[in-house]
Amino acid sequence: MHRALVHGFFRNASAMLRADGEIHVNHKTTAPFNHWNLEELASQNSLALIAHVNFKVNDYPGYNNKRGAFSRCNKPFPLDYDVYYSVHQALKLGYVRYMTEVPGRDLNGSINVLEELRRLSVLRSAWLRKMLTSPCQQTTVSKMEN
Repeated sequence: MHRALVHGFFRNASAMLRADGEIHVNHKTTAPFNHWNLEELASQNSLALIAHVNFKVNDYPGYNNKRGAFSRCNKPFPLDYDVYYSVHQALKLGYVRYMTEVPGRDLNGSINVLEELRRLSVLRSAWLRKMLTSPCQQTTVSKMEN
């Protein structure tokens, strides 16, 4: 369930990134969290890992971590094994991978892939715009504000 949430976050965030934008994710690396495979989730959403560094709580003044579930939900958890992931859009990485998979590959195939990605991006943007401006969404927002 939580892995699916991160996957959905990457999917939505990848559509909102600028070309040089980054997504920063703090994630535990102990079991069972190390089985989430964030790099794979990022890759499935046209994102690539560019940094993998230890999380330093001192870099985030006022940060208070919480477990978020069960009887100890309001208790902190150890931060010794947290890792900070920085991912960005993998357009350049995808181009390099495409061109090196088959030596002498024609650039037109890469252009076709980019055109398809653009088409899908336009569809996703239209869907998101529709969802954000639909009467049901506006009613939900109004109820949350009250």
